[in-house]
Amino acid sequence: MEFRTLKKNEIEKITEINRDEKVKNVYYYENGKIVLKKDDYGATNEWWQKEEVPHIIPRIKKIFDNNGLVYGAFKNGKLVGITAVENRFLKDHPDLMSLDALYVTSNIRGKRIGSKLLKKAKEFAKSKGAKGLYISATPSKHTVNFYFKKGAKLAEDPNSRLFKREPEDIHLVLYF
Repeated sequence: MEFRTLKKNEIEKITEINRDEKVKNVYYYENGKIVLKKDDYGATNEWWQKEEVPHIIPRIKKIFDNNGLVYGAFKNGKLVGITAVENRFLKDHPDLMSLDALYVTSNIRGKRIGSKLLKKAKEFAKSKGAKGLYISATPSKHTVNFYFKKGAKLAEDPNSRLFKREPEDIHLVLYF
């Protein structure tokens, strides 16, 4: 496994990441708290490629152009994981930077790739003077629990820009 900063022309390789995931338990916001419920929620790689990737690639290219972190995991030359952190502080959370992306190919999850990518994201934000990361997490039990295990907490005051973009996500903060 090779971990390194991506070149701008490699950002398109995000299409190599397979996001197939069947989810049976999902977190929802209710009265300022999150509640875990049974739900058939999931992503197919077809949906990911058609609905999400066309929006994600321009965002990550913008992060790259603004000297943010765009860092990937490669296996046999194929992109199997990526993380991206904006190189700016959030207006309503001036001590935090946004973890814009952290994706790992479905068939290799659970092998600490996400942990290594998150560690690099934290190192980048800390080097810029941030006190933590703001995370807009897919509401699946697996994803949210991953961040909880890393020390993230529910955002008491969700970032307005990111909440507007992804209101169904679970909004978290991870302080260092």
